[in-house]
Amino acid sequence: ITGFKAGDASEAIGRARYVTRAWPLETEASAALYGLAIDSLGYLHLATGGGLLRFDGQRVARQTITDLPLLQSNHVSSVAAPAEWIWVGTPEGRILRIVRGRVRDALAPFVDDHSAVSGIKLLPGGDLLALSRFRVARFHEGRWTALQWQPSEHPPEVTAFLVTRRGAMFAGTDRGLRRYDGEAFRPVPI
Repeated sequence: ITGFKAGDASEAIGRARYVTRAWPLETEASAALYGLAIDSLGYLHLATGGGLLRFDGQRVARQTITDLPLLQSNHVSSVAAPAEWIWVGTPEGRILRIVRGRVRDALAPFVDDHSAVSGIKLLPGGDLLALSRFRVARFHEGRWTALQWQPSEHPPEVTAFLVTRRGAMFAGTDRGLRRYDGEAFRPVPI
């Protein structure tokens, strides 16, 4: 884990100074990083191929299937941290809510083929969005609803996703930018 801080007192005399600090990860978890999120308490959570990591600024704590038995493997494919709890996504398409290191909720897979959860986003009001390679779904009132792509369009590959503070949704895809208009994701000319 590497931190980056720009500036300090030297900026006052016209010289910018940059400082980096690294914390080595000596576990298999360091092999691949799939997601980052900071919770309301300031902890940095990392979704990795070797487990869920929590960094407090000094130490890295790792949680695996031993600690989180509802995980089917140590691989955590995404993470979101809306408050003191976190949501984690798995390669099997499951989403778990973790509170103080324990699984409190496990949602049904949001795709029938059990595709990996590549991203988790939150809408204003608390609804959950889950992303897979070709799908975006919303969890509202206890069930998943797939968000549609423009009619007659084969689903593009989702490569990036953004939810604004007001709830507007944008998907970066292999075919350009799309915006959700309440009915479907439609191309945005750029």
